[in-house]
Amino acid sequence: MEWSTPVFLTMTVVWIIFLLGVVWIVGLVWSLKEIMRRKDLNDGQRIGWVLIVIFLPVLGVIIYSAVARPERKKSGRRRR
Repeated sequence: MEWSTPVFLTMTVVWIIFLLGVVWIVGLVWSLKEIMRRKDLNDGQRIGWVLIVIFLPVLGVIIYSAVARPERKKSGRRRR
């Protein structure tokens, strides 16, 4: 007896993996861009965050966005 997986299930799994990969790449690029733009980090801290984000792929992006993101200054003006 041969086991076969329905095509729609296989394609659904492929699309989910693809979309998760796209979300991860966007998060990676965003994190690296933010790390490079920050003025409050010295070179050692910047290198450390880059290594964390690159070598701990998903976890590094989550850790950076949860822990190290700088607080945005709240001003009375709205951006347009």
